[in-house]
Amino acid sequence: MSESRRATVTALGLLAAALLFSGCAQLLGAKPEIRQKRRYTLAAEPVRQTFGGSLRPYAATVQLELFSIAGHLDQLEIITRSSPYEFRRDPLRVWGVRPREMVTYVVGEYLRDSQLFTRLVLDRELLDERPDFVITGHIGALERFDSGDRWFARLQLAMQLVRERDGAVLWRGTIGPADELEVFGADMQYTVQALSEILRRKMESFVRELDGVFMRVAAAPEAVPAAGALPDTAAAAVGPPGGAVPASASPDTAAGATPAYYRILPGKLAP
Repeated sequence: MSESRRATVTALGLLAAALLFSGCAQLLGAKPEIRQKRRYTLAAEPVRQTFGGSLRPYAATVQLELFSIAGHLDQLEIITRSSPYEFRRDPLRVWGVRPREMVTYVVGEYLRDSQLFTRLVLDRELLDERPDFVITGHIGALERFDSGDRWFARLQLAMQLVRERDGAVLWRGTIGPADELEVFGADMQYTVQALSEILRRKMESFVRELDGVFMRVAAAPEAVPAAGALPDTAAAAVGPPGGAVPASASPDTAAGATPAYYRILPGKLAP
């Protein structure tokens, strides 16, 4: 067989195969799948604001600084981890904005809604004078832990309140491993909902703690040492680790009023 004849036969064979594949695809109704990115964000959820004896809003200007975070965590792709030594990025499931800005903004929303202070400013806002207090924070984790058949939402965050004039640390709050939630559904939206719930729970506790701290500072401004670690007087206002409620808190805000568990079931996902 000549070269030209062989080339013609080859071309006809390829054409026939393409037509056959196209016909089968149309017969089966198959369409090429185009996978698009899905974008997510944490959300500030409503919290209980009642706190018996509160004097809010307290006459203070509080600046919320942009939280710090390790560079490899401050990426748009959502992190999924299967072990402490390995993590993966999902290019099709991403945050709407970088985690550093997102978490700081949501915490700011909770603080604004709490009306604890007469003025709350974000880090990027310009101030014509020094603030009275500064809230700083560090994000240690924002991820989904995937063990293969079980999923967990994991958020780690450390915050502190510093008095600007003397650098005294008046309060510290943390979100850690004990706060992670199991997620009952593989869709990433369930994990994002659980991360938002973790932050809601802790911010409700943090607001109560901060209210107690500012109440004590307003009653005795010089009772807190000028500098150093969290003093005993402020520690008493904050309460023991875990977000215990001050004795003056009203019954509906007592620790335990919120269920000790939180389940995100696939049926809860809105269409």
